[in-house]
Amino acid sequence: MNLTLRLRFDQTHRRPPTAQMEAGQSVTAQSVTSRVVTGWFVVGQSADEWLAELARWETPLADARVFVVPTSDRDQTPCGLFVVGASPASGRPTPGTLPYTDVAGRLSIPIDARLDPTVSDAELADLLDANYLWHPQAGLVCLGEARRVSDLVTVPQIVADEWTAAVPGVALNARLVSLEPEYVPSVQEILSEAADDIGSQPLNLEDLPPSPDEPASGATADIGRAIGRGIASIVHWLAGLAPSTASSPTWINSLDDWATERLRQLTSASEAARHRELVRLMTLLENDPDEGLRFAVPFGGGDHRGIAAPSDKLGARDVDFNLDAVRGGGPADFWNIHADMQRQLMERYREVATREIGLGRHRRAAYILATLLNDFSLAARTLEDGGHYREAAALWKERLGRRDLAALALCKGRCWPEAIALYEELHAYETLGDLYTEMERPDDAALAWQRAVDQFLKAGDVVSASRVLEEKLGRLDEAFERLSAAWPESKQAKHCLLAAFKLARMHDRHDAALRLVALAAENSGEPSGVAWLVDMLAHEASTYPEAEVRIRAADHVRLLVSLRLGASPSDDEASSLVTSLARLVPEDRLLPRDGHRYLATKRQRSQVLSKVVLSKIASASGRSDVSPPPRSEVRLPAIQWHAATVGGETIFVAGYRDQELVIMRADWKGTSPEEPTGKKWNVGSHAGRPVVLVAHPLSAKHLFVHVITSKPFSHARWFSPNDSFPEGTAASAHGGITSDAQGAVASDRDAIYVMKAEGSAAVPMLGANSFMGRSLRLFSVGGITLANLPADSRPVRLPLPMAVRGADLVVGVGCNICFLRPGTARFEETPFEIEQITASPPHTRMRLIVAMARGGFVTWGKSPHAPRLAFASEMTSPRVALARDGTLIAVSHDEVEFYATSNDTLRLRTRWRDFGIEPVAVLTSRQTNRFAVLSADGRLVVYDVPSS
Repeated sequence: MNLTLRLRFDQTHRRPPTAQMEAGQSVTAQSVTSRVVTGWFVVGQSADEWLAELARWETPLADARVFVVPTSDRDQTPCGLFVVGASPASGRPTPGTLPYTDVAGRLSIPIDARLDPTVSDAELADLLDANYLWHPQAGLVCLGEARRVSDLVTVPQIVADEWTAAVPGVALNARLVSLEPEYVPSVQEILSEAADDIGSQPLNLEDLPPSPDEPASGATADIGRAIGRGIASIVHWLAGLAPSTASSPTWINSLDDWATERLRQLTSASEAARHRELVRLMTLLENDPDEGLRFAVPFGGGDHRGIAAPSDKLGARDVDFNLDAVRGGGPADFWNIHADMQRQLMERYREVATREIGLGRHRRAAYILATLLNDFSLAARTLEDGGHYREAAALWKERLGRRDLAALALCKGRCWPEAIALYEELHAYETLGDLYTEMERPDDAALAWQRAVDQFLKAGDVVSASRVLEEKLGRLDEAFERLSAAWPESKQAKHCLLAAFKLARMHDRHDAALRLVALAAENSGEPSGVAWLVDMLAHEASTYPEAEVRIRAADHVRLLVSLRLGASPSDDEASSLVTSLARLVPEDRLLPRDGHRYLATKRQRSQVLSKVVLSKIASASGRSDVSPPPRSEVRLPAIQWHAATVGGETIFVAGYRDQELVIMRADWKGTSPEEPTGKKWNVGSHAGRPVVLVAHPLSAKHLFVHVITSKPFSHARWFSPNDSFPEGTAASAHGGITSDAQGAVASDRDAIYVMKAEGSAAVPMLGANSFMGRSLRLFSVGGITLANLPADSRPVRLPLPMAVRGADLVVGVGCNICFLRPGTARFEETPFEIEQITASPPHTRMRLIVAMARGGFVTWGKSPHAPRLAFASEMTSPRVALARDGTLIAVSHDEVEFYATSNDTLRLRTRWRDFGIEPVAVLTSRQTNRFAVLSADGRLVVYDVPSS
């Protein structure tokens, strides 16, 4: 009998307690209890990425064995690295890793997965002839021969060159701290200097040989077309003045028809003449780029005033950069350039700019990017790459309004006086102190750091204030006192307690640690926080270097556990308490078993009680499809909310309060929402515009915010870390997002994809670029010509629905799905306008969920012929999300539907009717099967995904 094994997600499997691992307790492959982590899958496609992640583990790697995992059997491109014999020092997964466990000694599967159907270890061992890894995306992979971490590094070749001819150079004064320019050039002067040697010799496009199909050219032909156009226009105008009272066509109508046809012919001839000019320009750019740039057609630019007389010629342009010319204001002569020609010109401009960069002429490349392509952000980054930091800072500050990036560019160039002035404006006092230290000005540095301490304390960030006191000001006593005083009332109480123990351990202040143990146990805070306190004290009881501190901490753990278990805690809290208690005696192998037996009995009782409660709710309402009570609910301020996203396990929302853009963060437990510190964001007349929120799927460290059509924010805001939100968040504009950005999305591989408006009003286009995290390293993904889409439906919904699926950037434009990757673009039509695109989470089977103005559909895999399975066909503008276990959630004002998406099928599991919440967004948690619904009036409601 043939039996097909499948890999299924199973949330009942959790990471094992430390005591269980240390005791060496065996755990069977299909156990529903905790599992032992035997390996780690590291995401990445190159050794550089793997080594960077392994370095962050901060653990010895000498005994580690590694296996390169291919993308699939057909595609041998690496998708990750499987590591055995080493793990992160914290024992917890990082954003770039996935823990694996061992089954039958020969098969490694994700820690939160199980085999379906269940097979014994002996049966599985008979099926496998080698060691295998089962990855949800790559499939079953034979691990092959193990390698060492050192094998990922190539040993440099020894070059037998002679290095004995070195002579000492000129020694500069060691006290020299900065070189300041006598005069700082403006943006106009910077780019005009870069254009000095472009097209230095006079040239005329007429000097180039004509193409075979060109219309007649020259002064006579131009004069004839101009006279004919004028006569036809006058005749057409006069015919329009004649009264239209005749019952049949008259000579006036014939005259008007002649004038109309003549204008059409002249317009066609003019378009042909313009096409001739563009063809010659393309030829010139190919053969002599320097001369071709003088006649290049600029794209983008500012507003115009009035319409210029039509022209069929490309005249030589002034290559000197002028901000006033970029802003516009003069008459404009619009050329109807075909989409293909427009794309070819822009690609040619980029090729010329790339050539200039390759030749080391970054200033000339910046001139091309800024003047011809209107991409000032890329021009500024190009100047930074070429070491022109002051020029880059001028562009960031004067043209783009990004003082933060201007200050960063000045720091890279060690232009400290100018950077200090900007950081003063930005109130970045800690960085300011670091700069003063580089300049050997300790008194100024101490003053700046003290201002940073006061700033952190005002914002309630005691941990950051104590860090500056300890590491930079050397005031250990004050740092320890502030950390101790924060327990248990501060929002950062847990962080402060951990930091205080770390401080005591590092500086051998064991008496202070003893007082800290007593303080923590006597003031345990809210009952919900006892489990965390017990876990923390159990950790200190097993790891603190001083024996007396370990003994005192263990005593308090036993006391707190006994008191809390008697108060009937929840299942999760009871499990945490029992696990912490077992860690105190790792040599007692019976204690974990007895603890799990106690937890299993308690869990059975809770499940019976839960079924009884749900049965009563259903019987009271008389219906089985009524939504259960929410797990938690957060009431946000009563303003109009527009967008929401999830970074790590933090929920971010955005809305408008009058002319202010408001962002807040919330969690899945119902904690009161928080606003960031720092100067508020006033958007003026752009209030009410769509908002772009971009956060890393696995981390809340950075939140990128942008209001469509507005300028990027010139300053950042900051969410301080606290007990409810362990990660601090910097909210700011991304350096690759400019005012013409139409949408953005983040991938799990630290890339930000941005869609920008390009082209002209006659031929609108969208260009896609990818930025590697905050480093602003850019590469072009592709472009979309809106006029040529299969189902053209402008104007499009903003921000553009976007998702990343493998190597594809998926964009929804009207009734079109656009699959973009470097060098290729593929389009598919949809029956209704696309409103949302969601991709499956990392390390799971690839699925793409598309929500439309009515209903939606799901596709699996990457094939363009993949079938579409429809869902929620009766819903209007559903909001969708995909839970970690593969449950598709579709929400509208009237109902909520839950679909199973396993085995390439779509099955309706259950439905809630009369929901009563108008959704703005639906979000899912990464750790558990929960989802949240945000309403426009500020309700953030968290539910559990139904089990059936």
